[in-house]
Amino acid sequence: MWFRKKKEKTGSENLEKKVEQINDKLFSKVQIVEDFQDVNYSAKRVWDYFNTKGKITKIGNKTGFNDKITGSPQMKHSEEDNSFYPTTATFDATINESKYRVIFESSFREELKVTLECDIDNVNSMKDLLAGAKHEVISISKKYESLGPIKNLYEFLKSKAKSMKITGGRTDSNPKMIVDEELGLLPVEAKISISLDKTNYIIRISTDFNNKVDIECPLDKTDFVSDLLERMSVKKTKEGEKEVKSLDFYVSVGEYHWNMVGGLSKARKELQQYIEWPLENTELFKKLDSSIPKGILLIGPPGNGKTTIAKIIANESKSSFYTVSPKDINSMWVGGTEKNWGRLFNQARADVKKGKTVMIFIDEIDGFYTNRDELDKYSRISFGQFCQEMDGISDLENTVVIAATNKHKILDEALVRRFTKKIYIGKPDAEGRKEILDIYTKKKQIAQDFDIECLINATKEYSGAQLKELCDAATFKAIERYSATKGIAIKDIKGELIKEMTIEKQDFYAVLNSK
Repeated sequence: MWFRKKKEKTGSENLEKKVEQINDKLFSKVQIVEDFQDVNYSAKRVWDYFNTKGKITKIGNKTGFNDKITGSPQMKHSEEDNSFYPTTATFDATINESKYRVIFESSFREELKVTLECDIDNVNSMKDLLAGAKHEVISISKKYESLGPIKNLYEFLKSKAKSMKITGGRTDSNPKMIVDEELGLLPVEAKISISLDKTNYIIRISTDFNNKVDIECPLDKTDFVSDLLERMSVKKTKEGEKEVKSLDFYVSVGEYHWNMVGGLSKARKELQQYIEWPLENTELFKKLDSSIPKGILLIGPPGNGKTTIAKIIANESKSSFYTVSPKDINSMWVGGTEKNWGRLFNQARADVKKGKTVMIFIDEIDGFYTNRDELDKYSRISFGQFCQEMDGISDLENTVVIAATNKHKILDEALVRRFTKKIYIGKPDAEGRKEILDIYTKKKQIAQDFDIECLINATKEYSGAQLKELCDAATFKAIERYSATKGIAIKDIKGELIKEMTIEKQDFYAVLNSK
């Protein structure tokens, strides 16, 4: 009995001792949980600390039965030092005989949650570690009047980035894109994770209600990001051109004047009466209760200067000039075409509010909408959007929409009704052809005995563009003839030889006879 009692007492003491040891072990361990905004920066800093200061004893992606680590971690490559680090993982590490367990949980939003288990004696040092792993970031926003600056920013990022990932704006889905003529697919609702000069940035683009860009960057990069966003809205102009805004459809009209075109006496007068004069002197026409037509349709065969005419009117009246064609507006994405129409007219309205006159030129309008009965469901929707936009500017002062087509008969009647004035730009008559030929030969070295009148009858069916082509081709014929006659190479025709060479009648007819 004594022996049994002693044994029971000894067993009880052993049990209490074991419980005490377990409690000491439990209460000597502490968990620290911290959230980080930049998964790559923070995960690498924490991993490098344990990997360089101590030793990684076990790594996986989760804990299983009996707290054992299983699975494989999700690793990432670092451009900084060509190393690898985990972004989703569970690992054990030892430093100076102290044991640690670290859990990385990363989200699709590029955020990181770190759970760090350590001895209570090491809490302060681990808090310092996690504080140092925080990437102090700031978000800088910029709103633009159009997609032009966003296009410039995207082009810059593509050319400078070492790595770039594009996802949806709100989730890890596909971004919304539109088709840009120069850049191909352009993001309009997206999140871009990018590395520039060993620094990570998160760029969010949203164009649903405004053209907004948000860039998350480190505090020490705020000046760089602010300057970058500002520079995207600036576009240099050539000497002598009007100011060019960085807008998708806005173009410089340069120095376009009526002396650049010929053979348009009747059409020119109509265009000046209905567009140029009212835009130049709005006060006069408002007082006389007369306004410009909101829609003017330029019809006639191609090659007779319809686009050039629109630029001349914009320049002479000092208007903001927007020019679009089907490739600029039509989108492969559902809703994209309507959105593009909306952006175009919204930009025009913004200019009018600033006191400017506005001209919208739509080239090849037959490439948009013909017979409504032949349009598909989505084309009908965008057609309705366009008609609504046209009706919406009916009360907007100092604004005119000019459209050009050489197939006006196939246009839908509802479309044609929006263009209340139609002006025919046809092939030039004899007087017009002489005027055009005089313009295109004015700066050329024409032989003194050559009378340009001889070309008038020979070019009866020529358009303005074809007459320009004739004059340029005759110049090449003259160079070729002069080189053969003198027996010298074209590259050696210099100095006095250039002054001696002239374009003669035979050069023009050599081109005409080759047609």
